[in-house]
Amino acid sequence: TPDGHFEFERRPGQPVRFYGANLVLTANFMAHDAADLLAERFARIGYNAVRLHHFDQVISKIEGKRSTSLDPKPLDRMDYMVSAMKKRGIYITLDLYILRQLAKGEVEELPDLAPGPDQFKAVPFVSESAMRSWEAFSANLLNHVNPYTGLAWKDDPAIVTISLINEDTIFAVVDRDPRVRALYDAKFKEYVTRNRITLTDANRDRQWKIFLSETYTR
Repeated sequence: TPDGHFEFERRPGQPVRFYGANLVLTANFMAHDAADLLAERFARIGYNAVRLHHFDQVISKIEGKRSTSLDPKPLDRMDYMVSAMKKRGIYITLDLYILRQLAKGEVEELPDLAPGPDQFKAVPFVSESAMRSWEAFSANLLNHVNPYTGLAWKDDPAIVTISLINEDTIFAVVDRDPRVRALYDAKFKEYVTRNRITLTDANRDRQWKIFLSETYTR
């Protein structure tokens, strides 16, 4: 709201706080009876939110030069977990990239690399092929219809917030791999030329940070 808090559409003026826990790795893929038990315990604790985390490398499949297909078996268990939480009034938040391992050559600008999180969290900002990979996986997940709710993930009001890329702070990820940094250096050179900037020892660091900020915002 303009006042800086969340509230429900049908309860205007009453602030609501989302509070809960992370589900990490195998905790997202419990058997159905265990998922029901966990959701019931969360509800009794008083949680009204749960974060699905570290799941994308489990539900994604590498096929050729793509890692964007979904593995139906773990996805089915995660679908049921979402349904179990939803039945008890617990909202869902998730990230669209956390740890997914890409195929070698999937990022065309890095043809000899199979990017993991240390590389991928930085490359969609400077790589069209990396952005296409992120978009394809995101579309496959969010357009997928959960058989236990009858709704596509994108249409389910129980999924209340989405983080696009986990821990993608551009200033932190750009230097994790020299091959990724080389992509940024090339883009920075283009940026300087395009904007007719004369670099000096006095302004180089500031211009680099401005470039990163504008790249991230775009």
